[in-house]
Amino acid sequence: MGRALASTDCRPTPLRRRASRPQLERDPLGRTGRETRDFVDQPIAELSLRARSAERGEFPLRVQIWQPVPSDRAPWACAMAVDGLMSRPTHAYGEDSMQALCLAIWFVAQELFAFVEKGGQLWNAEDDPKKQFPLEAYFLAFRPPPGKGAA
Repeated sequence: MGRALASTDCRPTPLRRRASRPQLERDPLGRTGRETRDFVDQPIAELSLRARSAERGEFPLRVQIWQPVPSDRAPWACAMAVDGLMSRPTHAYGEDSMQALCLAIWFVAQELFAFVEKGGQLWNAEDDPKKQFPLEAYFLAFRPPPGKGAA
C-alpha cells in the first residue's frame, strides 16, 4: 500500500495547507530575525525632544539607539530610530560592534542636523521652546561642515 502524495490534496484551494516559503518571511529591506530582535529589548540610549517645522508645526521627537547585535548582512548591526523624522527604525552596519554603534550615532546626528539646517527647531521635551536643544554639545564630532548639509 502506498501513501498518497502531498500534491494530491483534494481539498478546495482555500482549505489546503500552504507551503512554507522562508524567502517570503525575510524583511524586504534585508533585515533578518536576528537584527529585528533588538527592538524587543530596551534601547541603550534614548533622547526625548520636541520639534517644530514650518510644514508640520510642533511634534514630539524621540531618538533611540539599541545595542549592536551580530547580523547576517554584515558582522554587526545597530538599530536606531528617530520617531518624528524617520518613518521607521533602521540599522547601521559595521565590521564590529563599536563601528556599528558609531555609525548609528553618526546617522542620527546627520538626521538632526539636517532638520535644523532646513529651518527646524529642537528643544528638550521639558524645557521652554525658546531654549534651543544644544545639538553641538551632543554631536559636535558628527556636525557636517558649514554649508555642506547632512549626508
